[in-house]
Amino acid sequence: MRFKILTIITTLIIFISSNAIGQNFAAMFDNAMDMKDKNRIDSILAQWEDSAPDDSDLLIAKFNRLMMDIYKPVITKSKNKDVDNDSSYLITIDHVLDNNKIAEAYLIINKAIEDNPDQFKLRQKKIFTDYKMNFYGEFIKDFDHAFKQQLKNNGKWIVDDSYYPDLPRDEVLTSLAVGYLNDIIDKDNVDVDLAEQLLDTGLNYFPNEFRLLNIYGIIAINYRDDPESAIAYYNKALTIAPDDVLIMLNMAQAKLKIGDGNGAIELADKVILSPVAPKNYKEEAKEIIEYANLEKIPVSLYSFEFEYAPVLASKAKSPFQMTRVTSIIDERLPSAGFIPQFKSKIVSDSLLTFGDKECVLWTFDTPTEVPLCKYLVFIPVNDTYEVYTLEKTLPLKENINWVIGHLSTEGHSSCGGAKGFENGEEFVKYVIDNFVK
Repeated sequence: MRFKILTIITTLIIFISSNAIGQNFAAMFDNAMDMKDKNRIDSILAQWEDSAPDDSDLLIAKFNRLMMDIYKPVITKSKNKDVDNDSSYLITIDHVLDNNKIAEAYLIINKAIEDNPDQFKLRQKKIFTDYKMNFYGEFIKDFDHAFKQQLKNNGKWIVDDSYYPDLPRDEVLTSLAVGYLNDIIDKDNVDVDLAEQLLDTGLNYFPNEFRLLNIYGIIAINYRDDPESAIAYYNKALTIAPDDVLIMLNMAQAKLKIGDGNGAIELADKVILSPVAPKNYKEEAKEIIEYANLEKIPVSLYSFEFEYAPVLASKAKSPFQMTRVTSIIDERLPSAGFIPQFKSKIVSDSLLTFGDKECVLWTFDTPTEVPLCKYLVFIPVNDTYEVYTLEKTLPLKENINWVIGHLSTEGHSSCGGAKGFENGEEFVKYVIDNFVK
């Protein structure tokens, strides 16, 4: 009996000591990484390998070390055309991905995941790296593998409690997926296809995950201009989580998009009455009710171009806020107690960059009202945007029947006639070169 007790105590001492050593190596490694001291990093890894070769933190450390070297210099030597000398060359150094290093790093992390399939931090590291490196195919595949493992192990992940102290083990993966998706759809250049692939992967395994359904609704309404599909996703999400105030709020917005003011008000009222709804949700719900009660006035193409576009330009904080025209038109612009309603299908938008100016170009493919506006461009100037249009009117003089207009909240002014342009990019460049300071 005494021997067994001593054996257990000895084993515990060995375990605690090795665990403490592992933790010390991890701390030393992180410190060396912060200092970018590669010699010290390699020395720590060698000692760590000798002391605890099977430590999962060591495998992540090895992976991180290799990822430090994934960019390799590529030197290009070319003849200097500006110098009349056969020995004069221009040397250009570019840094490109070293696929061999990436393959070596991924071999380590993949083997670690294979040996420790339920160790969540290994999968989290791989998924995060996929995401940061824009390896979207690998990103989707790794989430797919993780979802399958979650089903296989009934959600029993090995998780560091310091990262997820209050989260049930079976919700860790879906919470990670929701986090990435929220990040993706908040970007200025949203990768909608990537987001939908990840949603499809998650919903394939967890069809009742209401948070994923909610994000699918956001994508449908904001990026696919499909409020009816969004409402279908929100409806399904609310059957699973009937008291979720965020989904109610999103669905109320979607109801407004399809003209169902009563439905929007009903949902907004529920948010206001909910004891768990935060203050900002309730404020937004009140705005929805106010919006739903406003009079809807049809607005002509002319009015939208020359009255509301300058207002939008004066309010916008970034070029992205002036893209997605179909959504912009449905938002409330300051307008004497009514909402401008406008057929947005005839307008498309694009981002164009000229030097340090990121411009937003609206193209009216089938203008039907005089003046016939073909292009409308928002050009950043100081802390605001100037708005210029290309309008077709009666010929001013021979070979000229296009007029460039400058719009502002104070009114519309003509910059004079211009010959036609092959495309919108030519028009924007001409405006910047000739009118914008």
